[in-house]
Amino acid sequence: MTASPDNFPHPGDLFEDRYRIERLIGSGGFSRVYLATQTDLGRKVALKIMLPVTNKLDATGNKVESASASNKLAERFMQEARVVANLRGPYTVTVHDHGRTEDGKLFMVLEYVDGNSLSRLIKNEGALEPRRVARILGQALESLQEAHHHG
Repeated sequence: MTASPDNFPHPGDLFEDRYRIERLIGSGGFSRVYLATQTDLGRKVALKIMLPVTNKLDATGNKVESASASNKLAERFMQEARVVANLRGPYTVTVHDHGRTEDGKLFMVLEYVDGNSLSRLIKNEGALEPRRVARILGQALESLQEAHHHG
């Protein structure tokens, strides 16, 4: 992988010698998600990479030790990979791969679903009809219920 200033991939980089980075899809509190191409199969995937942990504050305002926080987040990330890999519902993405890079970054390779986000849908179409909202929410809840049953 080509190193960037923040040590995360950029478009055109090859991650773990098999995932060509297309673009950043989004980022959250602890991870970044990229659209990538799995080079050996030529398929589009969503590549989730856990961000490094720095000293953070807990709910009470106390500093959380980096190693401890990092270990807890790594545990949670790997638990997420194991749980999602065992889900089979029609509204849940498939986990294709997961692991840890030589420099310690955790990653998960997921099925890429091409489409609009809910926020973009609302921006483009305005308020959604109640039946449509109920259908979308029902699909999401079905997937969450399956995940809940798997811990």
